[in-house]
Amino acid sequence: TIEMDEDQLGVTKNIKQLYLISHPEQLKEELTRKKKHWKYIRNWLLTKGDERKSRERGKSKKADVDECAC
Repeated sequence: TIEMDEDQLGVTKNIKQLYLISHPEQLKEELTRKKKHWKYIRNWLLTKGDERKSRERGKSKKADVDECAC
């Protein structure tokens, strides 16, 4: 096995997760292989969705301020 520090591992893991999300069949395979609980992955996806929502909310606030500037 290749030795990796935590930062490298984190990056690799993120790339893998992004790949799995864009390839649902692969995700299903990965889950069954690891015997991961669907509840776990659902919660993980939900937290990702919440992060995205809060980011979008931040953007809309910024847009309102820009409109007021004129």
